[in-house]
Formats: sequence, structure tokens, C-alpha cells
Amino acid sequence: MQSNLTFHNISLSNVTEMRKIQSYSNVTHDFWYEYHCMTDWKEYSFLCYLDDICVGSLVARFKNKTSNLYIMDFDVALDYKRMKIGSRMMEHLKEIASKISKISSITLHVWTSNEAAVNFYKNQNFEIVAQLDNYYYEYQPTTAFVCEFKIKRDTNCLKDCLLFWSNEESQSL
Repeated sequence: MQSNLTFHNISLSNVTEMRKIQSYSNVTHDFWYEYHCMTDWKEYSFLCYLDDICVGSLVARFKNKTSNLYIMDFDVALDYKRMKIGSRMMEHLKEIASKISKISSITLHVWTSNEAAVNFYKNQNFEIVAQLDNYYYEYQPTTAFVCEFKIKRDTNCLKDCLLFWSNEESQSL
């Protein structure tokens, strides 16, 4: 079933679908947020479709000062949870991030009492790197975990490039 998954940038033509997906988790945003999803953050933000049905949204932004790609929102429609759609969405984001050399990690905050989400991120090879008290004001407890996924680069490619360049230089001498 997941082979029919496609990913699309967030745009004016589908932003209402993002609103619908995010409403399942009681998330609402203003126009400013949606504008950034379609402009500054569009490289890292997308909607996920199963056939022609929007089943997920992921919004991330790059933090220049830290080289982190920060996941702001990650939602899968209730009827489509536990179908590996979230895993495929996360794989897609990791693939995007791995192609951009300035990104060294993906980070996010997750409510400490949301065991399903905490376990999901652990299964996606995120590490809990910190716990923040009083992060959430609408939940009890108010604590959040900071989770991080380190981007792994293909070092063989770098070695091959260096070997190629060193051979080119020695041949030109």
C-alpha cells in the first residue's frame, strides 16, 4: 500500500489539506506560518499523499546558526496511523537532509508523556539529548524531550572525489 505514497511541496493549492491534517492533533497556525511553509521552508516541508488522499504533513525549517533541520510539525491522519506512512515521511526528510551539506542533524521536541511518539522517534534512530521543563504550557506534565538524528554522510564518495582530484593533479604535473 505504501508504494502509492507521493510527496508534494506545500502550496496555495494544497495548504487547506495541511490545515485539515494538522487539525487532527489540534494544531492551528496563522497565515505567517503557512506563508513560510510555501517560501522559506519549502525545501524541507511537504504533504504526503496516498493515491490522491492527503494523509500526512511535515513542516521543518533550517536553523542557520546550528546547522539543524528542526521539525516544527509532523502529523499523520488518524485513519492512516500505524501503516508505516510516518516512517516513509521521515525517510523522505532524512533523504532531503542528507543531500544538503550544511545540515548536520534533524531535531525536534516531543512531549515526554507521548510514549507512542517517543518510541516512534527512537525507532527512527533519534536520540534523546535533553529534557526541558516548562516547555509546553497546554500539557501536563509540561516537559519535552529534545530528540536528535545525526545525518550520516557517504564518506566513500568523499574519498573517491579526493582520490580523483589527487590523480588529476599528479597527471597534470
